[in-house]
Amino acid sequence: QLLLDHLLPADVHDVAVIGRIPFEAFNGGEAPGVFCVNVGSGDQYDNHSVYLEAGELKLVEIQCKKCPAKLILQTMLSQNLPSKFIVDVARLDDSNARAPRIDTSAREGAGIGPSFVIVDNEDPGFVATEPEPAGFRKLFSPGGGEEDGYTFFPRYQIPLKWRPVYNRIFFGDYMRTAHLCKAGKGERKAAWNANLEKDGYYEISVYIADRPRATTPEERAREMYDRHQTYRVIHDEGTDVVKLNLYKAEAGWNLLGRYYLSAGGASVELTNESESGYVIADAVMWKKPD
Repeated sequence: QLLLDHLLPADVHDVAVIGRIPFEAFNGGEAPGVFCVNVGSGDQYDNHSVYLEAGELKLVEIQCKKCPAKLILQTMLSQNLPSKFIVDVARLDDSNARAPRIDTSAREGAGIGPSFVIVDNEDPGFVATEPEPAGFRKLFSPGGGEEDGYTFFPRYQIPLKWRPVYNRIFFGDYMRTAHLCKAGKGERKAAWNANLEKDGYYEISVYIADRPRATTPEERAREMYDRHQTYRVIHDEGTDVVKLNLYKAEAGWNLLGRYYLSAGGASVELTNESESGYVIADAVMWKKPD
């Protein structure tokens, strides 16, 4: 397992002036590992190999003769999904940013502390459910199919049933994945279940990686009511239905609300009820305000 983070320098101009690309790499596995770094542009790339001991966090600096266009990292036989990262070095925005790692010593999605818990779609606390077929549909319903195995995030051929997909935009350390299904009437559900150590008010947020963008006047006019994902937040006073407007969402953590929760089990649910063509279940965070 290789965890690659901070892939872009703090100041992109350092690449051209100083001639180096610094980033951090972390090997969270129990054995040494090697990954490859290709730096360049067009058909001119320099190849570098980086060795990491088990549990090692290393600052890697790739020296460049001139400012490159892309940085390509291949983790090869590790458990990373995706196994190949392409970083556009020339971009000046934050599109190259990784989903933040909260603590390198904590397992992904584990309870990080008494006031901070994240459950990712790869964790045991996550479950995606399908509606029970009825009548003849149940007799002829296949046992396996499109929901089996990981696939790259498809933007146009959306699976009907929940399916795990991978892309560098999703939350995660080694497994940058989410669950995806076609939008419907709420018949499909996903749930994140956490164990909270303390009573109190918690800010509950969801991770949104893929956001629609309004590019026409008609789409901009629909921003106030179109393209939502529907969440159910279970708390001590009942259940709130929260419709998160994806046009208004930020790339990353988005607050659903602040709720009082007793210590013990906590849950957030997502249905596939949406005006969008699909819904994505990624990660949920419970955080006690300071």
